[in-house]
Amino acid sequence: LEGRKRWRLYPPRDNADVLPRFSSQDIDESDLPEPILDTVLNPGDLLYAPRGTIHQAIALPNGPASLHLTLSSGQRHTWADYFSLLVPRAVQLAAEEDSSFRESLPISFHDYMGVVHADSKSCGQRRERFKAKAHELLEKLLQD
Repeated sequence: LEGRKRWRLYPPRDNADVLPRFSSQDIDESDLPEPILDTVLNPGDLLYAPRGTIHQAIALPNGPASLHLTLSSGQRHTWADYFSLLVPRAVQLAAEEDSSFRESLPISFHDYMGVVHADSKSCGQRRERFKAKAHELLEKLLQD
């Protein structure tokens, strides 16, 4: 809007930087990769950076005061946000209409489910039955 700034845009450092749902904290400069863009913007210039693009805006030394405006859209308008609203309601309706959603979980299923048991050979059959039941219910949930 006013003044001149040097802008640097950087590629994502890892998958967590791709299409983030929340703004990042300040990133230490030593953790940044090489910039993909390094340019100076003047009053009236416009720079589009896709959501999640890591960027720095630095007022030029010995220049007049500098002010820029950043607009961000889409961070909280994602498939994840949609499903976080949709799935709880779908589960509630499914439980009201289909008794299989109201069945109790197997006793001590925590003894063979979860990441801690992912590599356990002794949990194989029980784990596979549990996963098959979960898939069956999820398929029902996803049907019209």
